[in-house]
Amino acid sequence: MSLTDPAIFLSLVIFLPALAALVLAFFPRGSEGAMKLFSLLTTIVVCLLTLAIPAGLVNTTFVAGEAGMQNLISLPWIPTFDIHYLLALDGISFPLVILTSFLSVLAFGASWNINKHVKAYCILFLLLETGMLGVFMGLDFFLFYVFWEVMLLP
Repeated sequence: MSLTDPAIFLSLVIFLPALAALVLAFFPRGSEGAMKLFSLLTTIVVCLLTLAIPAGLVNTTFVAGEAGMQNLISLPWIPTFDIHYLLALDGISFPLVILTSFLSVLAFGASWNINKHVKAYCILFLLLETGMLGVFMGLDFFLFYVFWEVMLLP
Protein backbone atom coordinates (compact mmCIF):
# COMPACT_ATOMS: atom_id res chain seq x y z
CA MET A 1 0.00 0.00 0.00
CA SER A 2 1.29 3.42 -0.90
CA LEU A 3 0.19 6.98 -0.25
CA THR A 4 -1.53 7.07 -3.63
CA ASP A 5 -3.75 4.10 -2.73
CA PRO A 6 -7.34 5.41 -2.45
CA ALA A 7 -7.85 3.91 1.03
CA ILE A 8 -4.71 5.53 2.41
CA PHE A 9 -5.13 8.81 0.55
CA LEU A 10 -8.77 9.51 1.47
CA SER A 11 -8.10 8.50 5.06
CA LEU A 12 -5.09 10.84 5.11
CA VAL A 13 -7.22 13.71 3.84
CA ILE A 14 -9.74 13.10 6.61
CA PHE A 15 -7.45 12.33 9.53
CA LEU A 16 -4.45 14.61 8.87
CA PRO A 17 -6.11 17.50 10.76
CA ALA A 18 -6.85 15.19 13.70
CA LEU A 19 -3.23 14.00 13.76
CA ALA A 20 -2.09 17.61 13.67
CA ALA A 21 -4.43 18.38 16.58
CA LEU A 22 -2.80 15.58 18.53
CA VAL A 23 0.64 17.02 17.79
CA LEU A 24 -0.59 20.47 18.86
CA ALA A 25 -1.53 19.07 22.25
CA PHE A 26 2.19 18.65 22.97
CA PHE A 27 3.24 22.18 21.95
CA PRO A 28 4.68 24.11 24.91
CA ARG A 29 2.89 27.06 26.47
CA GLY A 30 3.86 30.42 25.11
CA SER A 31 4.25 29.23 21.52
CA GLU A 32 0.95 30.57 20.24
CA GLY A 33 2.48 31.85 17.01
CA ALA A 34 3.92 28.42 16.23
CA MET A 35 0.58 26.79 17.02
CA LYS A 36 -1.26 29.10 14.65
CA LEU A 37 1.31 28.61 11.90
CA PHE A 38 1.28 24.82 12.31
CA SER A 39 -2.54 24.76 12.14
CA LEU A 40 -2.61 27.01 9.09
CA LEU A 41 0.00 24.88 7.33
CA THR A 42 -2.02 21.77 8.13
CA THR A 43 -5.16 23.23 6.57
CA ILE A 44 -3.15 24.30 3.52
CA VAL A 45 -1.70 20.79 3.11
CA VAL A 46 -5.18 19.25 3.37
CA CYS A 47 -6.44 21.70 0.75
CA LEU A 48 -3.56 20.80 -1.56
CA LEU A 49 -4.24 17.09 -1.03
CA THR A 50 -7.87 17.54 -2.05
CA LEU A 51 -6.82 19.55 -5.08
CA ALA A 52 -4.44 16.75 -6.07
CA ILE A 53 -7.44 14.50 -6.77
CA PRO A 54 -8.84 16.41 -9.78
CA ALA A 55 -5.30 17.25 -10.92
CA GLY A 56 -4.61 13.52 -11.36
CA LEU A 57 -1.55 13.51 -9.10
CA VAL A 58 -2.77 10.45 -7.18
CA ASN A 59 -4.57 7.23 -8.06
CA THR A 60 -7.77 8.61 -6.57
CA THR A 61 -8.81 10.37 -9.75
CA PHE A 62 -12.33 11.67 -10.04
CA VAL A 63 -14.20 11.50 -13.34
CA ALA A 64 -16.84 14.22 -13.45
CA GLY A 65 -19.17 12.52 -15.94
CA GLU A 66 -19.19 9.12 -14.25
CA ALA A 67 -22.30 8.29 -12.23
CA GLY A 68 -22.11 6.66 -8.83
CA MET A 69 -19.53 6.44 -6.10
CA GLN A 70 -15.86 6.64 -7.04
CA ASN A 71 -12.75 5.60 -5.09
CA LEU A 72 -14.85 3.34 -2.88
CA ILE A 73 -13.13 2.04 0.23
CA SER A 74 -14.83 -0.67 2.25
CA LEU A 75 -13.07 -2.20 5.23
CA PRO A 76 -14.85 -4.15 7.97
CA TRP A 77 -14.86 -2.07 11.14
CA ILE A 78 -17.34 -3.68 13.56
CA PRO A 79 -18.33 -6.93 11.81
CA THR A 80 -20.72 -8.03 14.57
CA PHE A 81 -23.08 -5.19 13.65
CA ASP A 82 -22.14 -5.13 9.94
CA ILE A 83 -20.47 -1.70 10.29
CA HIS A 84 -17.84 -0.84 7.71
CA TYR A 85 -15.24 1.87 7.27
CA LEU A 86 -16.85 2.93 4.01
CA LEU A 87 -15.59 6.02 2.18
CA ALA A 88 -16.21 7.27 -1.34
CA LEU A 89 -16.62 10.38 -3.44
CA ASP A 90 -19.45 11.24 -5.78
CA GLY A 91 -20.57 14.24 -7.79
CA ILE A 92 -22.06 15.97 -4.74
CA SER A 93 -19.52 15.12 -2.04
CA PHE A 94 -16.38 15.79 -4.09
CA PRO A 95 -17.00 19.52 -4.65
CA LEU A 96 -18.03 19.82 -1.00
CA VAL A 97 -14.76 18.23 0.13
CA ILE A 98 -12.76 20.68 -1.97
CA LEU A 99 -14.88 23.59 -0.77
CA THR A 100 -14.55 22.52 2.87
CA SER A 101 -10.78 22.27 2.69
CA PHE A 102 -10.51 25.64 0.93
CA LEU A 103 -12.86 27.38 3.35
CA SER A 104 -10.94 25.90 6.28
CA VAL A 105 -7.81 27.66 5.05
CA LEU A 106 -9.72 30.93 4.69
CA ALA A 107 -11.47 30.59 8.04
CA PHE A 108 -8.27 29.87 9.91
CA GLY A 109 -6.52 32.75 8.19
CA ALA A 110 -9.40 35.04 9.12
CA SER A 111 -9.18 33.95 12.77
CA TRP A 112 -5.46 34.69 13.02
CA ASN A 113 -6.08 37.51 15.53
CA ILE A 114 -7.52 35.19 18.18
CA ASN A 115 -5.29 35.42 21.24
CA LYS A 116 -7.30 33.70 23.98
CA HIS A 117 -6.94 29.94 24.45
CA VAL A 118 -4.99 29.59 21.21
CA LYS A 119 -4.05 25.95 21.75
CA ALA A 120 -7.63 24.89 22.43
CA TYR A 121 -8.89 26.91 19.48
CA CYS A 122 -6.39 25.37 17.06
CA ILE A 123 -7.06 21.83 18.27
CA LEU A 124 -10.83 22.23 18.07
CA PHE A 125 -10.60 23.88 14.65
CA LEU A 126 -8.61 20.96 13.26
CA LEU A 127 -11.05 18.46 14.81
CA LEU A 128 -13.89 20.39 13.19
CA GLU A 129 -12.17 20.07 9.82
CA THR A 130 -11.76 16.33 10.34
CA GLY A 131 -15.44 15.99 11.16
CA MET A 132 -16.58 18.03 8.17
CA LEU A 133 -14.41 16.10 5.70
CA GLY A 134 -15.49 12.78 7.20
CA VAL A 135 -19.18 13.69 6.94
CA PHE A 136 -18.83 14.30 3.21
CA MET A 137 -16.88 11.10 2.53
CA GLY A 138 -18.41 8.63 4.99
CA LEU A 139 -21.02 6.29 3.48
CA ASP A 140 -21.75 3.91 6.34
CA PHE A 141 -24.44 5.40 8.58
CA PHE A 142 -22.51 4.66 11.78
CA LEU A 143 -19.31 6.19 10.36
CA PHE A 144 -21.29 9.21 9.19
CA TYR A 145 -22.77 9.57 12.68
CA VAL A 146 -19.33 9.42 14.31
CA PHE A 147 -18.01 12.16 12.03
CA TRP A 148 -21.19 14.20 12.55
CA GLU A 149 -20.70 14.05 16.32
CA VAL A 150 -17.02 14.97 15.98
CA MET A 151 -18.10 17.96 13.94
CA LEU A 152 -20.53 19.05 16.66
CA LEU A 153 -17.93 18.93 19.46
CA PRO A 154 -16.10 22.21 18.76
